[in-house]
Amino acid sequence: VFLVQTQTASIFTKVEGQGVTVSTKESVPKVSGAFTGAKANPSDPAAQASSQRWVPPHIIRELENSNDAVFRRVRAILNKLTPEKFEKLSDELLHVGIDTKFVLKGIILLVYEKALDEPKYSSLYAQLCLRFSELAPNFDDPGKAGHSTFRRLLLKQCEEEFNSRSKTSTALDRKDGVLSTEEEEQRASNKRKMLGNIKFIGELGKLGMLHEAILHKCIKQLLVKKKRATVADISEDMECLCHLMKTVGSQLDVVKARPLFDQYFDRIQHILENTELPSRNRFMLQDILELRKNKWVPRRTEQDNAAPRPIHEIRQEAWQVMFYHTFDLKPTTP
Repeated sequence: VFLVQTQTASIFTKVEGQGVTVSTKESVPKVSGAFTGAKANPSDPAAQASSQRWVPPHIIRELENSNDAVFRRVRAILNKLTPEKFEKLSDELLHVGIDTKFVLKGIILLVYEKALDEPKYSSLYAQLCLRFSELAPNFDDPGKAGHSTFRRLLLKQCEEEFNSRSKTSTALDRKDGVLSTEEEEQRASNKRKMLGNIKFIGELGKLGMLHEAILHKCIKQLLVKKKRATVADISEDMECLCHLMKTVGSQLDVVKARPLFDQYFDRIQHILENTELPSRNRFMLQDILELRKNKWVPRRTEQDNAAPRPIHEIRQEAWQVMFYHTFDLKPTTP
């Protein structure tokens, strides 16, 4: 039974049937400012040139400056991305100058950063990743069918974010004494990004960017009984679990996976017996139980407004609410 944890292994490394293998040794440029220090990265063309043959220093500087300019442009485009501008801006992103794997890695990190900071738009960023996986240049061996550099690097980033999602929170939870204001802000930021990551993973799964086996392993890792887990640890895992179930539960709960889902929900029932679990988590888990009982049909037709909507729709809805309130009318439901 999966509910016994031995040692956390890589859950994204290889998925049967997907043809995706992730190298754990492959370095990824860090997103900070204009990617300073890029020349130390072995995937950077400037670093490769300097390690293989002598290249004039001004050529290396030109390569680094070129990468920095691309990343700054990508940031600027992502800051303007909205559902209404998706087609136009996604085309611009595809033509910023993706001429090396290093640049492609940097774009993935920048998109991922935005997805974590703006979870309400996670479906939009997932759509962007789908388009990149189909149209971005491929730097992998062309002889390997089904391989996509973008998809492989995105998979690796998902793994790294998922595996590190609770390290900071755990360290702060177990710290003696009252947390400082800075530590409280750090914990809140970490939790927000952790939930954003789970939501993004779910949206990628909905689009078929992640294999079902990966989504099942995420669920298992959130439900597994961990040694020395605090109530805060369990609370955060359950919040992540509920986000993931709402996003891909209906997609995964099919006939062939029914016995596995029965195990998941037996575990959820057991967790609900923990009297120390915050009421907020209890209500969230109860909602998931009811959602499955109702064959994954949400009580609210808009599914809690999970997907971003054009601004004109939001304004129209606000006007309708004001109209019905002013004249004491009840809106008709479809």
